[in-house]
Amino acid sequence: LKPKAWVFDLLLSEADLDRPDDDAFWLSVLPKYDNLYLSAVRLGAEQGIAQQAQSLDPALLLKPGPHNPAIPMLWPLGVHDMPARVGLINASADPDGIYRRYPLQHQIAGWLFPSLPWRFSQPNTLPTQDDLWLTFQSPLLVPYPSISFADAFQLALHPAAGPQNIFSGKILIIGSSAVGLADLKHTAIAPQQPGMVLLATAIDNL
Repeated sequence: LKPKAWVFDLLLSEADLDRPDDDAFWLSVLPKYDNLYLSAVRLGAEQGIAQQAQSLDPALLLKPGPHNPAIPMLWPLGVHDMPARVGLINASADPDGIYRRYPLQHQIAGWLFPSLPWRFSQPNTLPTQDDLWLTFQSPLLVPYPSISFADAFQLALHPAAGPQNIFSGKILIIGSSAVGLADLKHTAIAPQQPGMVLLATAIDNL
């Protein structure tokens, strides 16, 4: 396939108790790709299991804080193998409910965590602003070329049957567009736009 990067807008955080071999395979594959990026999610104060900030791998951070707060996060499987390529995918709507911006960093009690677009685009620097105004490429609901998971799976099984080099040199955003998966956002160009389009647009704008 030889893409420029694999960027997961899916939260792969829970172990598969019924198919542990699948998780083992996933964890064995991660170290082989230095162009693969995973997403994490910041939780509310009363959600999930909080972890002391000082126990986190320094590579997960942009900047440590002065104290040692308990920080509730959902980290992906494999975070310990590639902490420098994990970023947050939290985004917030403006007061009118429309998503116009994407965070570049998240500050929690003085600790700075990168968003996934910043982690991918500017891995070794600090943002000079908290968020990025999104400039969409077109009025289309999905303004980038896309392929369904089923078609991508078939290409993986039978690469000779599809177009050659379809992913070569591309940034692949792996995410969801189905209504039932509840990752649709009201943006400046569409009332129900897949969340992965926000991520792709943020990466494109950086």
